Amino acid sequence: MTAKTLSTDPEDHAAGVVFHDPADGPHTHVLILGVGSYPWSDFAELTSPPASARAVADWFLGFGQTEFINPQRPLGSVAVLLSEPVTGGKAKADRSSARIGASYRGIETLRPNYANARIATEAWRNRLKANSQNMAVVYLCGHGLSENGVTAFVLEDHGFDKDKPFSSLVDLNDLTKAAASLAVPAQLLFFDCCRSDASLGLQSGLVGDRLLDHAGPRRADVGQVAQYATLLAKEAGGRTGQTSLFAASLINALDLAGSKETGRWVVRAGRFRDVLGDCLALYGRSIDEIQDLDGAISGKRIDLNFPRYSDEVRTFVSLADPERWNKARITLTRVDSEGKKTEFRTIEAAGLAEPFYDCPLPAGALFGFSAAIDTEELAVEPFEIEAPAIFVRLGDGFGSTVSVVDTPVQPDGRNVSLQRWEPSTTFSKSLAGKDDSREPHGAVRIDIEIHAPMFAQGAVATIDPLGEMSPPASENLVIALGGRSSAILPMPGRYRVTLALPDGRRTERIVTSKWGERQKIVFDIGNSPREFLYPAFLAGIVRPKGTQGGLGIKAADGPLTIRAVRPPSFSSRKLDQVSEKARPKIHVRQDELGQIRYGLVEFEDPLAPRFRREPASLIGAPLDHAGGSPLWVEVRVGGLTEVCVVPSLGGIAKYGGRNWRAQVVIDRAPGRDRLHMSSVVDSPEWSGLLAFLGRRDFDRASQVLQHMRQSPFGEFLGDAHNPFLQIGAALIFAATGPVTHHPLDMAVEKLAVDYPSLPDGPIILARRRWARAQSAGDRTDALALFREGFRRGVPMFTLALDWLGQGLSESEDCEGAAAAAAAKELAWRVDLTRCFTCFRLDTQGEA
Repeated sequence: MTAKTLSTDPEDHAAGVVFHDPADGPHTHVLILGVGSYPWSDFAELTSPPASARAVADWFLGFGQTEFINPQRPLGSVAVLLSEPVTGGKAKADRSSARIGASYRGIETLRPNYANARIATEAWRNRLKANSQNMAVVYLCGHGLSENGVTAFVLEDHGFDKDKPFSSLVDLNDLTKAAASLAVPAQLLFFDCCRSDASLGLQSGLVGDRLLDHAGPRRADVGQVAQYATLLAKEAGGRTGQTSLFAASLINALDLAGSKETGRWVVRAGRFRDVLGDCLALYGRSIDEIQDLDGAISGKRIDLNFPRYSDEVRTFVSLADPERWNKARITLTRVDSEGKKTEFRTIEAAGLAEPFYDCPLPAGALFGFSAAIDTEELAVEPFEIEAPAIFVRLGDGFGSTVSVVDTPVQPDGRNVSLQRWEPSTTFSKSLAGKDDSREPHGAVRIDIEIHAPMFAQGAVATIDPLGEMSPPASENLVIALGGRSSAILPMPGRYRVTLALPDGRRTERIVTSKWGERQKIVFDIGNSPREFLYPAFLAGIVRPKGTQGGLGIKAADGPLTIRAVRPPSFSSRKLDQVSEKARPKIHVRQDELGQIRYGLVEFEDPLAPRFRREPASLIGAPLDHAGGSPLWVEVRVGGLTEVCVVPSLGGIAKYGGRNWRAQVVIDRAPGRDRLHMSSVVDSPEWSGLLAFLGRRDFDRASQVLQHMRQSPFGEFLGDAHNPFLQIGAALIFAATGPVTHHPLDMAVEKLAVDYPSLPDGPIILARRRWARAQSAGDRTDALALFREGFRRGVPMFTLALDWLGQGLSESEDCEGAAAAAAAKELAWRVDLTRCFTCFRLDTQGEA
C-alpha cells in the first residue's frame, strides 16, 4: 500500500485540494467536508466530523489500513474542508479573517463555510468536466436538520446573518438532484449527519444556499449511490474525538463488500449497501438503538472499488440482542482437518469498547463461535472462514448445515455454460418424482433448502465464485421459505452462498465443491414468536423468537379502540368514519403471554370485491371512489392515535387462486420513535415481495417478481381485482427500469387511469415521465401528474408518498410548494421502512 503524494500547489490549496493528479483519462474526484465548529449558531461543537473527514480522506489517499483501488477510474483529486471545535468558548471572528480552518496532514484547509464550500464545489465540478467517464464522490459530515421532509446539512457559518435564517443550510435532496444532472456517469454521495426535527420552517426550494447548480434534468446515463447515515427525523451517532459510526462503517464497507468476478474482487452498489448496513448495525447497544440507513441506488452499475485481501479475514462477532453484550463471554473454537476442536480464544465482552468483537482469522480455517450469558449458551456450528469478511450474529435465529448429497457422473467437457434448475414455477416444496437425468449438466450442483414453519415465497440466494476460478458473475436464486431450489454451476471450486430474507437478515456459507459433486445447504431461519404473527415476522416487523430483547420502553396500557375511516386527504384534516354499510367487522387477536405486547387485527370486509377497473380521465376525474377505495383504519393505543391503510381486497380473500389476507399488527412497545401499528399481507406468494419493497431493496424485489411471473411486471396486465400488486410492480419498475421510454410505461399509464380514486398510479407515472423529461413542457406534464396524485389523497404505499413529496418540490409556484410541504410533512411521520402507509396523528387528532 503506497500513500499518495500530497499537493504543494497554492492554487490547489486555494480550492481546498490536497491531492491532484492532472493526468488524462477517467478519474475519481472526491470532495470532503467535516464541520466541527459553529461559531454563530446554537449548535454544539463537534469533534467527530473532522476526525471522520480525515479518516475518509486517508482511505482514499492510502494513509489508512486499507485504500481506494480503482484501475478504471484511479484517484484524480481530493478536496478537504475542515473546522475543529473551539475549546473554551466559541469564536466570533469575522468570516473574512478566518478563511483557514484546520489542517490535513500539514496542509492548512479551507473552513467549511458557504463561500469556501461553494469555491471548492465549483472547482470539483470543473475537474469532473475534464473527462466524460469520471466518478464523483461527496462526503459531508456535521450537523443536519430535517423538517417537512427536507434534510439540510449545516455549514459552519450558519447563523452569521441573523436576517437569513436559512443561510448556509444545504438541501441535500437538491444537491443529489443537481449531481444527477451532471455528465458524470458514476456518483457516490454520502451524507453523514443527523436528520433531527427542526422548527425553522424548512421547505424544499426554500433552503438557503445551493452548493451545486443544476445543469438540467436528470441524465439517463448516470449511476448514483446517495446514502444517508440515518433515517428521516433520526440522529446519526458520533464518538468523541473519533470517527462517526457511519464513517467507520463506510470505510469498512468500501473495502469489505467485494464480490469475485473474472478472477478479481470488485465492490458494487448492491452488496456495498448490504455490508454497510451490517457494519453500522454492529454499533447498536440495543435493538432500538441500531442506526438504520436511508438512501437510494439508481441508474447504471458502478464499480466502486477493487480491493485486495490478505490471508487473514476480518471477522465480526456480535449478538442479535446487543443489550446482553456486556454479560457475554465470547469463545472462538478452531477445528482442524481431522475434526478436532481446540479453544482458540476467549474474551470478556464487557472489556471491549464497542458491542462487537473485530478479530482477523486465517482464511480457509474452520471456526465455531459461542457466547456464554449467565446460564445460556448461544452458538453456531463451525464453518469455513473466507474473504472478504465474516459477520457472526449469535442468537439471530439462523442456522445452517452443508452436506454432500451424492456424486453424479462427471460431465464430459469443461466449457459448460451456467444454467439454472428450479423445481417448478410455483415453487413446489417437494422434489419427489423429479427425473434428475433430465436436468441440465454442469460441473457442480448446489441445492439450497430453507427450513421454515410455514410456506412462503421470497428469499433470495446469491452464489458468488471465490478463489482463482473465472466462471460468470454472481448467480441469483429465488427460494421459497419452506421450499428449495438449485443451481447448476459450470466449474468446481469455492463459492459463497448468501441468503437474504425479506425481513432484512442475511447469512452466508462457504461451499467447496469438486467436479460432479452435488451439495446441499439447509438454512434454518428461526421462527416467529407466535404463529399468528408469521406475516409480520416475514416483513421484519416482529423479530425472530428469542431475539426480542428488552422492550426498551414500558408497554402501552389500556384497551385498543379501532374504527374504519374514509381515505385521508391532504386538503381535509379530519378523519370521518365510513358508512355502516362499508364498515368491516374487526377481530383482534392478542399475544396473551408475557406483557401482551402484540395484537393482530383482521377484518371481514363487506365490500367484495373492493376494487374494480373503471377507466376515467387521467387528470381531474371526480373523487367519487370510482373503481373502489382502500380501507383505512384508525387505532388508539397508549394515548396515541395512528392511521394506516389496510391492503384489503374485500370480503373475498381469493382471486385467481391467489391467497391474500390483509392484517394490522399492533405493537404495544415498539421502541423509541416507532409507530405502534403496521399493515401486512398474509400471502404465501406475495408477502416476501412486499417486504423487500418496503425495505427499498428493489433489486431483490425485482428478482422475486420476475421469478414469480417469468416477466418482470406481468401483474400490470393480470389481476383486475388487486391494484396493490399492480402498484407494487409499478413501483419496482419505476425504481429499477430504464430511464428511457419502455413498453411497460403504457401499463403504468393504464394503472393511473383505471383506478381514478387511487393516488399511487399518477405519482408513479409522474416519476417515470419526470425521469426522462427533456423539455419544460415535459416537466410541466409530469408536475401535473404529481398534483393529480396529491389531489386524490394520501398514497397507499410509503414509497409513493416519498416520491410525491420529492416531485412536488420541483414546482416553482406557491400552490405547488404548499402541496410539497404537506406531502413531506406527512412523510416525516410515516415509517418509510414499511411497505404500506401508516402515520401518527397530531395531538388534535388531525391528519
